[in-house]
Amino acid sequence: MPGLIQAEDFDAGGKGLAYWNGATSNGGGANYRPSETVYIENCADAGSGYDVGQTNPGDWLNYTVNIASTGSYTLRVRVATAVGGGVFHLAADGHRVTPLISVPETEGWQTWQTLEVPAVQLPQGVHTLQLVMDSGGYYNTVGNFNWFSLQ
Repeated sequence: MPGLIQAEDFDAGGKGLAYWNGATSNGGGANYRPSETVYIENCADAGSGYDVGQTNPGDWLNYTVNIASTGSYTLRVRVATAVGGGVFHLAADGHRVTPLISVPETEGWQTWQTLEVPAVQLPQGVHTLQLVMDSGGYYNTVGNFNWFSLQ
């Protein structure tokens, strides 16, 4: 870091170590990491690829990163949802580093919007960033996630 991380490129290690959710299979239909129970689907955002969809409260995804220097970063998160109200946060090594972030209705599950959170304080070195789903909106979903970046 700084850099961009695709949401579907969470750590290896399986459920309980690299991620947590209540699913029993990858129901997203994309043939990407089919042995994981994270809902990975084809993405209609610019650049195509995949996204993590159907996130629910209590879900989390881990990303091991190497942060170049201690400092203040701007977090950008690419989200989509047909129903607003979901809330998430970013943690580093198990400690929340952002406020709670609300996902607005973007007018569709593949209609993407970039959220921005300034002044995220991060320490130098190798750390585990965790995307944590806190509460759901309508349908108890937080939203779909394409990528996040720290600049």
